[in-house]
Parts: sequence; C-alpha cells; structure tokens
Amino acid sequence: MLKILLTRIHVVKGRYIVYLDSDNKYSFLNKRKAVDFLRLISERLTETMVFINEEYAACNNIYRQYFFLIEEFKLRYQVENCLDYLKTKIALLLFRSESENRNTLVMIGIENMLFELKTVYNLLSDLAISRSDTQIRHTIGTKLRILDLFLADLRKFEIEIEVQRSEITVIEKNNLKCKIS
Repeated sequence: MLKILLTRIHVVKGRYIVYLDSDNKYSFLNKRKAVDFLRLISERLTETMVFINEEYAACNNIYRQYFFLIEEFKLRYQVENCLDYLKTKIALLLFRSESENRNTLVMIGIENMLFELKTVYNLLSDLAISRSDTQIRHTIGTKLRILDLFLADLRKFEIEIEVQRSEITVIEKNNLKCKIS
C-alpha cells in the first residue's frame, strides 16, 4: 500500500531535529525517538490521505452524474480545476518522497486538499439546490459535515503536536514535554 513516509531528520549538536513546518521544530535526544515520532505522524497523515482519496472518488462521481446538466462553463471550469488539483496533489505527496521541504509540503498539502474538497462539494451543492435534487443535496450536505469534522480532528491533532517556536522532547509515544527556547 502507498503511504506517506516522513523521514527527514537533521542532526544538530548531537540532537535530532524534525521540522514539520517553518514554525515548528521538534528536538529529540536520540534517533529512535525521532523516528518513532515521524512514524506516528506518517501513520496519521496516511489515514488522512486514504480519506481524501475516497472523498475525491465520491466527489468526482457526483460531478460526473451532473456533468451534462451543468450549462455554466465557469462552474464546470472551477470544479474541474479543483479535481485536477486534488489528483495532482495526491500523486505528488505519495510518489515524491525525497525533498528537503517534504514534511512542510505534506502538512500544508493535506489541509489544502481538504479545503479543495469542500470547495467542490459547495459548488455541487449550489447546483443540487437549483435543481431541487433532494437525495444528492442531502448526500453533499452529509459529506460537507464529515469534511468539517475531519478538518476539526486534523486541527486538534496539529495542536497536540504543535508548540510554536519551541523544542519538545518525546518521552513516550504520546507524552510531549515542552521546553520553551
């Protein structure tokens, strides 16, 4: 199975440093703890990518069902651009695994993909409302609520691992001890 695999660890003055984005760096006393931390993050991001891929397929399916009913070129163009972005970004994050900024690209890319899915569903929802297609309108509404819950859960996860401009030392799998620098 394809999965997100974050591996970039920097060694600075005998400490193992992991950057998840430009503001958050995590410092570990030994390499094993740094690798365990990256594995935990990678597993969570892989689960998120599986969810995004499933929603991308469902979203594309709904769009194709409405394809012949969409007369407005601008709407079709917006939806297709969002779907193309999702397809490209999924491939980029899964297949390009070596890059200096890999960790940052993955963290930002996943959140952007969730927002693109919401955009497509909102566009299709407007179309469903104008057609009074009750079943598809409820399906899209449910998917939008699921995306909102997933985004809230992802933000909660980011808050759990995020300490602005500080270093943390992982003591055990889920216990984070903060040392403000």
